Amino acid sequence: MQQKKIVKGIIVTCFLGGLIPVALYFMATSLNHTKNGFDRTFSGVELIPVGRSADIVNPYRLAESNGTIAVSLMEPGSFKTFNTSLEQIGVHEAGYKFTNRRHTSYQMIIDSPTVYLLIGNNRKIYKLNLSSGQVYDSIAVPYLFLRSTVWGNDHFAFRCFDTSRSHPLIYISLNANYKTRMNYDAVQRKDEPGHAMEDGLLNYSSNTHQFVFTEFFSGAIHLLDTNLRSDWTIHTVDTISENMTKSGFVQTGQGKDVFTSLSPRYQVNNLSTVSRDSIFVESMIKGDNQTNRDFMDNYTIDVYSIKDRKYLCSFYIPKRKHKYLLDFKVVGNAVYVLYTDHLESFRLRA
Repeated sequence: MQQKKIVKGIIVTCFLGGLIPVALYFMATSLNHTKNGFDRTFSGVELIPVGRSADIVNPYRLAESNGTIAVSLMEPGSFKTFNTSLEQIGVHEAGYKFTNRRHTSYQMIIDSPTVYLLIGNNRKIYKLNLSSGQVYDSIAVPYLFLRSTVWGNDHFAFRCFDTSRSHPLIYISLNANYKTRMNYDAVQRKDEPGHAMEDGLLNYSSNTHQFVFTEFFSGAIHLLDTNLRSDWTIHTVDTISENMTKSGFVQTGQGKDVFTSLSPRYQVNNLSTVSRDSIFVESMIKGDNQTNRDFMDNYTIDVYSIKDRKYLCSFYIPKRKHKYLLDFKVVGNAVYVLYTDHLESFRLRA
């Protein structure tokens, strides 16, 4: 009897011993299949520190025009200007009191010699003089707006929030020649109930005369003409092709309906900027040919050709200890990076 137990034990041990490697093999195969399924091109592309930086207290966003770099501060209306060597050339505090301090819809755009200060909660665009920083005019906007860009002569494009609609996010264009009249055209709408968090960043390419809208929650980059009609959609190199973030209205304790996320946010892209005929996109998704350390220690920037509608390459912006990337701009081969407490310059070598 004892011998039979020993034999059974040996058989069971051998059986399990055979199953364990097989199980580990299938687990490894399964894990391999859950990889992201895309690689990035880093060869020959490098971001080289130039060694110039400027310390800034409470920076918020970055803007650039004709060799002037402006950093908006957390106090709306205040900004500092720098030359390309990051030497400070101006400190500006608008002679106007803004009511919604530290509001996330606060945005600044330079179209020299004018600075446009856009505050979505106020539904207004404030026009400031770049040299003095003083407000000399304001433009009313019919909707709460989230993102905006300008393409000269007081022409704007917006991602707006129309609370009267079940799907509140829309595109509008605005011709702000307000001394005679103002034209508002909701020229492109997307009605996808349950997938309404189509938020992202809107840029303009003066080289191709197109708007470039980069979605936060899917791997889509939309090219639009100046009438906001869709020209083309570029798909990013990652494999997330549709918005997986659900959204809708939620009633707050005050009885107000708030449009927000109803599921965890699956963010694909973050910051983006346009230079010449290329769009530079900060990706939140790790590629298969990136090590965990490279991905965790850097911000990954993917570059796409707006003209050819193709992926070109990728490079890294280094992470700084206890400092976060707030914004970045690419001007030729110069890259200006705004961190939590300072502005830094790099050179892009391709």
